[in-house]
Amino acid sequence: MIGINGRVFSLRWRDYPTQPTILRRATELALLPPGEA
Repeated sequence: MIGINGRVFSLRWRDYPTQPTILRRATELALLPPGEA
């Protein structure tokens, strides 16, 4: 996640930084606990 604007999250793939930013509402996401990288 790179930012929040109201109820919309700006997301970017960590392993694919050249891909465009993805915008999703909170109801469209499944947030998982962080794992070992």
